[in-house]
Amino acid sequence: MSLTSNDMIKKLKLTDDQITKLKVEEQTFRKKMEANRPDRNSMNSEKVNKPGKNDQMDTMMKEHETAIKGILNNKQYKLYQKYMQENRPQRPDGGPKDDSSENEE
Repeated sequence: MSLTSNDMIKKLKLTDDQITKLKVEEQTFRKKMEANRPDRNSMNSEKVNKPGKNDQMDTMMKEHETAIKGILNNKQYKLYQKYMQENRPQRPDGGPKDDSSENEE
């Protein structure tokens, strides 16, 4: 979920300055993540097998979170955390929630 979506802008009551800063941060973060993503055409890519890959991704996520925290005020950041927790449930392996198992009998 983008922090600069209309829904988030309204929920967090973002200022124009915050919106601008968050857009820049999201673009920067997206570029870093894409640069470290494995080549989808070749699962033998160096990027897939590169040691420390998860550590590098974790570091980027922490840096992104720190940047967001620096742009939002305390109240906005708490609302952001709550919204993200409620709307982005994670499986134990870190992937998105899989609802298919809920339909099994």
